Amino acid sequence: MTKRLLAASFVCLPVWISLSPARATTVAPPPNLGALARVSQSVTFAEAVESWVEEGETIPVTVTRFNLLQPVTGARTSDVFEVVEPGGRGKERAAAVAGAPRFETGHAYLLFLDRAPGSRWRAKMMSYGLLEEVAGTGLLRPLAAARHVELKSLLPAEPVGLYKKDALLQHLREVARGAAWDAKRVAATGAPLTSTQLKAIANSPQYCVFMPDPDDSLPMRWFGFETGKTVSMLATTPGQNGVSDGGVSAVQQGMAAWSGYSDAVIRYTFDGTRASNITCSGNFDYDQGAVIFNDPCNDIADLSSCQGTLAFSGAIYDPNSTQPHDGQDWHPILSTFSVINNGAECVGDTSFKETVAHELGHTMGFGHHDPPNPGDALMSAYLKGDGRGASLAIVDEQCASFDYHTFLDVPYNYWTWRWIEAIENAGAATRCSDGNYCPGAPMTRDEMAIFLLRAKEGGSYAPPACTTPMFADVPCSSPYAPWINELVRRGVTAGCGNGNYCPGTSVTRSQMAVFLLATLQGPGWTPPACGTPSFADLPCSSPFAAWVDELARRGVTAGCGGGDYCPNTTINRDQMAVFLATNFSLPVPPAPPSQ
Repeated sequence: MTKRLLAASFVCLPVWISLSPARATTVAPPPNLGALARVSQSVTFAEAVESWVEEGETIPVTVTRFNLLQPVTGARTSDVFEVVEPGGRGKERAAAVAGAPRFETGHAYLLFLDRAPGSRWRAKMMSYGLLEEVAGTGLLRPLAAARHVELKSLLPAEPVGLYKKDALLQHLREVARGAAWDAKRVAATGAPLTSTQLKAIANSPQYCVFMPDPDDSLPMRWFGFETGKTVSMLATTPGQNGVSDGGVSAVQQGMAAWSGYSDAVIRYTFDGTRASNITCSGNFDYDQGAVIFNDPCNDIADLSSCQGTLAFSGAIYDPNSTQPHDGQDWHPILSTFSVINNGAECVGDTSFKETVAHELGHTMGFGHHDPPNPGDALMSAYLKGDGRGASLAIVDEQCASFDYHTFLDVPYNYWTWRWIEAIENAGAATRCSDGNYCPGAPMTRDEMAIFLLRAKEGGSYAPPACTTPMFADVPCSSPYAPWINELVRRGVTAGCGNGNYCPGTSVTRSQMAVFLLATLQGPGWTPPACGTPSFADLPCSSPFAAWVDELARRGVTAGCGGGDYCPNTTINRDQMAVFLATNFSLPVPPAPPSQ
């Protein structure tokens, strides 16, 4: 089976720039191109001659050979030199790295470079700041891949735009010698860049971004969490320099943030520590299922004054197969990797934990979510440093609920998702099969007994064992017998007649009113007598009228429409979730955002 890798980086940054509403790589540039030139080892204007993919034993990389046209500042490259960047499609393996630069043969580029292993070069900050010559115009424009780079910070910065080539190259030389940066000298006017969007996923919340396969644009996710699958992650040794425990608690807290979110089902488990298996045998090395500290193979350009790439991580997935989920085809994720850069501890303990939690989000297939307020998402692509550390925000929760909702057959946009989650979180819900809730199935009297008592007493509640059956059709051998017997002891039910309980019979809306209120209120309680009926189809002469009227007074029901209650209609499991959560005042998640 061919494996493909998807990766993203997360970076500490001092700037506030936005190039595209859908991105999956983040860099932390200095405030302008002049400052970027100062921190780059070489600034070079060159023509791309050819590109190829090298697979090796690690992440596939794309190598581009350039002919030097003009040295600008810093170390001079050779007349013919190579630039290596992560990602690319080889014959056996492929890697998707949004925001990694790609170059077209015959095109000329302004490159901000650092040295890479093997006498090669690499872009200082992915696609950020790299400029392509617009043929026949004397102008330079940002690379198309820069549209997938998120640039945000608490501090203002100058957007990268359209430039006059000769003026920019000359001004960068002056700035390198100590002159002040002056954007007015080099800026050109022109239409703004158009924004390319990652392929939309049907019905996903507005600001959710999922990492795409570069060829078919399909997203990827883990399959099996809903049926009990777990995914192990570990921290490698030696740990991160300058962090008290080497980064172990950062990994643990990051995993806990994702796995502990109650309205989704993500099952990451911490697998302890071990020595890294990384061999540094090629470009962009990784260790499957592990977080590697201090970038031991120099895969990431070093930080400059805490500016640059903090980490590089992603998901290893199968590009040749798909599985359906909520009507959308997804590539299944197979494993993960994460490399934390040498010096990333410069951001401080809390922000370091935020960084690691963010990287773990990428290993689940999440890209950089893009809410108007970046603080609303751990997965927005900038280091917030707001003191929350490894903590999900509202958009992360929405996207996790959409992608990894608790039950396979209850999507995030299902009309009763909120209430089904509420009873699941309370421990009141039972599954109908592996990973499913069966929301449209009728609610039966035997299942109702479990739902009622757990909603009332909590998910850990267990009734006394059955020693003497109370109904002829519910022997003690039935798993429902203890629950049904407890309802009898509490005066909630006397059965369906003739000494039977009718355990497999569906519950009607009228019966449900009695079950709910009698369980909530306790033995001996009865509702006020019916004076004026609340619904046209349930007169006061009905033995259920007083119970239904009380539900209406409490706001538990508004009927079935048209002024009716539909007392003889059976209750489905999705409807029952709404009644249970409302009647027992269970915490209900917020409604999904508008699509």
